[in-house]
Amino acid sequence: MNRRIAFSLLVLLVLGSLTLVNSAPAVDLIADGRETAEDVGDVIVTPTVDADGNPALVVEFVVTAPWSLVCTHVAVGTVDADGNLYGIPMNRSGNPKVGKFPYEAGDIITIPPIPEENLLVIAAHAEIEKPMLDDEGNPVYDDEGNLIMIEETAWGIANEAEGEEGGEFPGSSWASYFIYSVE
Repeated sequence: MNRRIAFSLLVLLVLGSLTLVNSAPAVDLIADGRETAEDVGDVIVTPTVDADGNPALVVEFVVTAPWSLVCTHVAVGTVDADGNLYGIPMNRSGNPKVGKFPYEAGDIITIPPIPEENLLVIAAHAEIEKPMLDDEGNPVYDDEGNLIMIEETAWGIANEAEGEEGGEFPGSSWASYFIYSVE
């Protein structure tokens, strides 16, 4: 058996053994999770293998128009039976430290290798923006002719009504995480 066929079989074996248990293939990407929360897209997690054949995850951010991605941050950790989170950078109050998340990029982030746990906690944060519009729907420009952008932060949030699991961090912010189950 040549190396390509052997590698292809290994990839199929690994991909076949990693599955997302949640019924939906994606979680909602929610901007401003308070009173004015808005669904601005999805966070999609897909199992894969890295260049060395180790299990890995691909986290993809998909935003809906008129929003666009500025930057994304992802951390992957674990949760114990008591609900304690491990591996996600947090301050003493329990709020996530997004600037310390180990993965930062654009719309697609590959996380190799994944921890050897059955339940993974994924904190997926995005900085997004959209053009400011006037009452008639026209773009608004500043005095120098630059388009004014509305900036917002967004988190991947589990939709419990769709069978997804997750929650908010123990701190006082609305920052959220979701659970990814590896079989």
